[in-house]
Amino acid sequence: MNSRTRATLYLRDSVPAAARAEQQKAVGRLQSLQAAGVVDSVTIESWPSRVTNGTPDTIQALATYDSFDSWARDHGASMRPAFDRHECHSRFTGSRFTTTVFPVMCLAVFENDTLTAVYPHARQGRPMTVLEGIAILESTRRPELARH
Repeated sequence: MNSRTRATLYLRDSVPAAARAEQQKAVGRLQSLQAAGVVDSVTIESWPSRVTNGTPDTIQALATYDSFDSWARDHGASMRPAFDRHECHSRFTGSRFTTTVFPVMCLAVFENDTLTAVYPHARQGRPMTVLEGIAILESTRRPELARH
């Protein structure tokens, strides 16, 4: 069976110019990897800066976060500090809710349909950025090496 490597880059829309430039750099590098045959497909997705549990429009973003968090736990990594999940309280309504904050960009690498890497993440206190994840892909055709 032929292995298919695909990358999905998640980007926040409303970001400062410097962050937008980093996002575009990441997009260009991933498109070059696709053109070179290192990855079979590249998808660019937009996501929110933060979501609150319990609202219908957040279901997909939270499902994505949960799959990334599961990957991190299974691989001895943490999605913090790039992702932040915290409890909030509204003094106005008295309600409590959970808010998840998403990073400016995030790279998910899949081998066939299996999530093999997520950037950014941290392992043993050392952060691994999206650009480092792309560099790992650039340095090898073997996706298993991208599982840092």
